[in-house]
Amino acid sequence: MKYLKKILFPTDFSPMSKHAFLYALKLAKKFNAKLKVINIYRADFGVPVPETVAYQMLEARKEEAQKELSLFVKLDSNSPYADVPLEYCVEMGFASDIIIDYSKNKEEEIDMIVMGTKGEHNLADKIFGSVTSNVIRDAKCPVLAIPEETQDFEIREIAYATDLKSDTVESLKEVAEIAAFFGANLHCICIDTEGNDFMPELRQFNALISKLDLDIKIAELSSDTIAHGLDQYVHENGIDMVLMMRSHRNFFERIFLRSITKQVALHSTAPLLVFKK
Repeated sequence: MKYLKKILFPTDFSPMSKHAFLYALKLAKKFNAKLKVINIYRADFGVPVPETVAYQMLEARKEEAQKELSLFVKLDSNSPYADVPLEYCVEMGFASDIIIDYSKNKEEEIDMIVMGTKGEHNLADKIFGSVTSNVIRDAKCPVLAIPEETQDFEIREIAYATDLKSDTVESLKEVAEIAAFFGANLHCICIDTEGNDFMPELRQFNALISKLDLDIKIAELSSDTIAHGLDQYVHENGIDMVLMMRSHRNFFERIFLRSITKQVALHSTAPLLVFKK
């Protein structure tokens, strides 16, 4: 991540979304980026509706969405973010599909998607919300998920979750560039859930780090689940953002989709940035 010129922010007008909007505004201002805000309304009604009535209902939905969105993005003239270049629009369809399409649209040139997170159904959804989960999995650009409990908008410490096996010099260079982009210290953490000996992997990982000549803190810890260990490290080390590489598919799924205990989920107040090498 060498630049950040345009941020996409989807909103459903919820308090969680309003909270994340402040984060998106601060990022846009810090990096002189444009901010595009979208709201997506559904086209289905749940029951059969005559075509004429359906058209009228959809027009009413669109008009209401446009009205609410214009109020959502309205900033006081005294706001520190009043000078952020901002555009907004409403779209009709399924939220995750629309957002993912935006990330792949070359004309839009979206560099990052920022979304608020909320709890829903399964383990991944409890952490992110189902729409955010889908976007994290399939978006072409990095996705920054903001928990509604996040209070501090400064990014000084970044934790990169790794299994020590999937990384290369190139992937670690990307991680280091992201940390440098935010001006943050980088922690690389590996969490052991099975009492394995990671010394060979640690030696290999350190060898990769040495080739980059970077100041990186490497931590290995044990926990009953990766999610719980990651959460613990975040709280104990003042981590402001968790970083994960989506292309490490098996490792990513182990954290959020195959947790040993479904009572344990990531309740971190730290935002999560997921990117694909």
